[in-house]
Amino acid sequence: MKKSLIYLALLFFVVFFIASCNKEDDLSRSTTKEEIALSGNEAKSIESLCEDYFKTNSNEKRNADKIISVTNEFMLINKKTKEFSNNKPFRIQPIYSYGVEGDAYYEVWFTEDNKNVQGWILISATERDYPLVNFSQGIPYSSRMLNESTKNNKIYRFGASYYAMEKDGQKVADYGKMPTYITNTEIEKRRRRSGRY
Repeated sequence: MKKSLIYLALLFFVVFFIASCNKEDDLSRSTTKEEIALSGNEAKSIESLCEDYFKTNSNEKRNADKIISVTNEFMLINKKTKEFSNNKPFRIQPIYSYGVEGDAYYEVWFTEDNKNVQGWILISATERDYPLVNFSQGIPYSSRMLNESTKNNKIYRFGASYYAMEKDGQKVADYGKMPTYITNTEIEKRRRRSGRY
């Protein structure tokens, strides 16, 4: 009888685990659908995409040349790769960072078919970071929080892979894992000795 209960419990756990995995797949599929509906753009040159983007975001126009040059350089380097050879830019997504006035980064989303995101790059708008901060052939981190009703909310970047969405000063969504703060023991010792701690 005990063995039967153990097997039954084990079977229940396996079924529950499989159902959870399927639910995650369904969620990722729905994110992609929302992402497609959100895009509203067709693939085009980065120059045309910037021209369209900065018509409605003229206060950040000073970043247009950097977005164009970094994107073109990235595409030139990756034009013969399987992952990026047929991709074209189709969306610019501003990313914010605390302590930076205005846009701190820009995600440039790529597509081959005007329906699905097939790669992205992250470009720094400031001198605080490398011009090309990150890239992937996957789905942009910010797109996991965006849909038609949230597309005007601000997206903030915290570290390599943690993003948070803010609306009216309140966090309403996040994606990824908050980076762990690692202390520099030498700096901490100097601060304590100098009394600045």
